[in-house]
Amino acid sequence: MGNKLTPHMKTLARKNRRDLTGPEIRLWYELREFKQIGAHFRKQVPMGRYIIDFACHSKKLVIELDGDSHGCGGQKAKDDARDAWLETQGYRVMRVWNHELYENLDGVLDEIHRYLTSDHSTSLSIAPPPSIPPHEGEGGDECGSHCSPPPGGERLGVGGSTVEDTKKGGGNHV
Repeated sequence: MGNKLTPHMKTLARKNRRDLTGPEIRLWYELREFKQIGAHFRKQVPMGRYIIDFACHSKKLVIELDGDSHGCGGQKAKDDARDAWLETQGYRVMRVWNHELYENLDGVLDEIHRYLTSDHSTSLSIAPPPSIPPHEGEGGDECGSHCSPPPGGERLGVGGSTVEDTKKGGGNHV
């Protein structure tokens, strides 16, 4: 990726690997199954100035799990910048809302599988996510209920719909 991994980034990535969130643990458990089709995912991966939730380097796919605060203000701008940078590195970014992972795990996994087994010349299926209020304890209330789902990244929709096409990438900004 061109940038040398600093000791701080290495320490932060290790800490993040040890301290996965509930949704990250759930998805990590499922992503390991994709090894059967030759897709090896890594978790909490330093890339450039960022730490990415999940990356499959061989398929150039990044998956970011987001709480509701990712649709608001400063975090949205950071996510947009990260996504743009990842795209310049040749990666496709798929963003998944935390609540979508729990409410539509099969749909999330189907979309990931579809991308991993495609020729990558076509985009992921696109559909806008429904407006679903956050579950208690999910995301931050700092931006209030007026925040809508971010228009960035590719988002899996709940209830069988698939993904909202956007130019967004997430993870931890350093």
